[in-house]
Amino acid sequence: MSKSREAKKKLVQNILINLENKSGENREHLQRMKRTAAEFGDYIDLKIDAYDVMRNKNIYKNKMTKKAAIRELKSCSGTQFDPELTDKFIDFIF
Repeated sequence: MSKSREAKKKLVQNILINLENKSGENREHLQRMKRTAAEFGDYIDLKIDAYDVMRNKNIYKNKMTKKAAIRELKSCSGTQFDPELTDKFIDFIF
């Protein structure tokens, strides 16, 4: 398994563990998210891809600092990204 795939697997496991340790209300949210592993993986992929694009230079723009990338993730939380997963992702990368 590639390093990036291993890192994603570890991230998903950590997020699931954190969500499972929450109150009953969040467990319902977790159950909705666990409908299929593919859907959940897609949520994670969106954040990983977005963060990767922000942190690396590309033909459209220069790379962002880690602090700026996190600000951008937070600003998109609730619109482009699930707020709870975004918070967990930010905690994980810090």
